[in-house]
Amino acid sequence: MAAWSGSAWSTWTYCTCTVFARTITTMPRPNFFPALEELRTEGKIRFVGITEAFGPDPQHRMLVRALEDDYWQVIMVGFNLLNQSARERVLTKSREKNIGVLDMFAVRRALSNPDALKTLMGDLAAQGLIDRNAFDPDDPLGFLAQNGVGASITDAAYRFCRYEQGIHVVLSGTGNVAHLEENAAALTRPPCRNRSRSGSATCFKT
Repeated sequence: MAAWSGSAWSTWTYCTCTVFARTITTMPRPNFFPALEELRTEGKIRFVGITEAFGPDPQHRMLVRALEDDYWQVIMVGFNLLNQSARERVLTKSREKNIGVLDMFAVRRALSNPDALKTLMGDLAAQGLIDRNAFDPDDPLGFLAQNGVGASITDAAYRFCRYEQGIHVVLSGTGNVAHLEENAAALTRPPCRNRSRSGSATCFKT
């Protein structure tokens, strides 16, 4: 994330946030921080951040390790209705340390594709990761779009993340302008009724 002055893209002034991606869980203390601190002192870097590889590390092991140090001013973490484990494993510590948090994967494929969602929920139940009796197998998260909870499952999913304590920015990725406008509208709406949190928490305990 960078900022420019004037109309020319080549007129670079400073880097707002330098983000490092790490996937290993046994993370050595970086030896490049003295150089980064010097750049921060000079005003060329404002914040230093780190992002996890949420796919291979859904338990956030790398970020748990990274938060033991005091290097990071910003982190990027995966958090959504289907995986809320960052609430206890990451966000509690990031709030204590006053670290800025960007949320990625707020809406994954399963939350926007009914067939994919049914398959995923069935797989999770078969593995004993969720309670098979806690959801309707034909419409697993249908309650999110009923009785005024949310306009749709996607709408509820974005709002669920938007109002999670400790999350400051929710990322939305799409190549469709209409989808982008819908996502932006969801993020400006108030929190969903309590059933969004309580119902999803009943399903997803890990």
